[in-house]
Amino acid sequence: MESDTKALRVEFPDFSCSILQKLNQQRQRGQLCDIIVSIGGHQYRAHRAVLAASSPYFCDQVLLKNSARVVLPEVMNPCVFEGLLQSCYTGSLTLPTCEVVAFLTAASFLQMWHVVDKCTELLEGNTSRSHKTSLGLGCRRSSQAQQHPSPDGESHHGDRGDEACPRVKWL
Repeated sequence: MESDTKALRVEFPDFSCSILQKLNQQRQRGQLCDIIVSIGGHQYRAHRAVLAASSPYFCDQVLLKNSARVVLPEVMNPCVFEGLLQSCYTGSLTLPTCEVVAFLTAASFLQMWHVVDKCTELLEGNTSRSHKTSLGLGCRRSSQAQQHPSPDGESHHGDRGDEACPRVKWL
């Protein structure tokens, strides 16, 4: 007797976006995070799988070194890293136009080549409407970052805005 080889394929187009949104919510609450990224006195909780999927640098740190804590150079601006971290979970990046070089430098270090390419385009003046860039409002520098308590009792930074200058948002 022949088995029926026909199969139905069902797709859920918003599923991957929904998963990242939920992971981002967990990150912001400090839930189920399994890695801490430190820059100077700032600590950011995240999910290893999200970081490893977003950055070859983090992939190496997680897979080759099995790190639960990654210490980034203090010359990296914590606000810039926070923006890059947020982009790993959202697929969009908002950056102050006056910080494009800082984002380019940090993204180069983290091997986030898609960000490097966009920053390079911005610096070369090669952005076009096809890249869907839009100017947004400036963000504020705040000495007090929004912090979220974590299960280990330490405070870890959440999302916050910095730098009082215009920014570009890639949609």
